[in-house]
Amino acid sequence: MASPAQSRRSEMAQASGNRIALKEIVESFSVGINEEQGWAVLSQALRWYQARSITASIGTSPNSADIFSSKQGTFGVRPDIANLFLDKEGCVTVVDSRVDRDECGEAVIEEGKFLEHLAMAVWDACQHNTRENEEAPLSEEFGTLILQLSDDENDSLTRITSIEEVLQVNPREP
Repeated sequence: MASPAQSRRSEMAQASGNRIALKEIVESFSVGINEEQGWAVLSQALRWYQARSITASIGTSPNSADIFSSKQGTFGVRPDIANLFLDKEGCVTVVDSRVDRDECGEAVIEEGKFLEHLAMAVWDACQHNTRENEEAPLSEEFGTLILQLSDDENDSLTRITSIEEVLQVNPREP
């Protein structure tokens, strides 16, 4: 019998298709992604989230990799560096079998929490293989955005909890 970790890896491998995990990319090259790549991963993951939210809100049946709450138009995956998958066109998919459940047993994660976990995943990918006392060079704008998405304890920053707010800040969006 497979362990829970082996089962999770198997589920993720099946769902990932011809994609590669961001974690595998940074580990293969032994270096973090640069800021431009960080913006791209962030933008593509937001597009993925929006597409899944629209699908859920119109009642389309989800596939097994994306777990939705149709009444709220959200789903229960928590992005991290290991479950952000990129395909050869640069599109991002979030694949995860760990979900949060509401009192009715439906999978749910609110948009702000999705953004918080996504920001931390992008930060981890940028900081991969840096020394303990160092940080990868990022612009003030990008670093502040990551903090606004992920840090609810910093009183000097306005917390960003919606995709629309992120898209207003992101200069790489068309």
